[in-house]
Amino acid sequence: MTDDRLGEFLANVESPLHGPPPRIVFFTGTSPRKDAFVASFLKGTPIRPVNVGRDLSAHLLSSDFRSMPLEAADWLARLFPDEPICIGRIQILFDPGMDLNIIPLFRRMSANRLLCIDWPGGFSLTGQTLFLGSDADDRREFKVESGMAVLDEAEGRLF
Repeated sequence: MTDDRLGEFLANVESPLHGPPPRIVFFTGTSPRKDAFVASFLKGTPIRPVNVGRDLSAHLLSSDFRSMPLEAADWLARLFPDEPICIGRIQILFDPGMDLNIIPLFRRMSANRLLCIDWPGGFSLTGQTLFLGSDADDRREFKVESGMAVLDEAEGRLF
């Protein structure tokens, strides 16, 4: 999808789920085809892919454990601030030691740009929630709010 087609696609998205054109797009799904799905969506766009797991881990190697949450949030906020990005391999952000309030963090990151997120879990249309984990013991849910859109790999459509 070219930059013009991507912009047109996002500008014309209208849904009660996310209201105005989204600033945050979550790519959801858990199948092995998801990486190719995300890559095909980003192909030909100016959206820069960022491997958060690899790059943030490298940044935090010399950090004190107690300062890691603040350093991680600061690093994410400074990540190509004027460019649209797609962050992937974000599981590190959900580590209990990071103690990050993830949705407000994503909102801050998307204040002046489009933020795409390769979400490491699924989407529940009935609950309008993103989720991580498959069983009750480790399942975490996050409400999809205004300004957010979900592009589900299994459904192949935007919500």
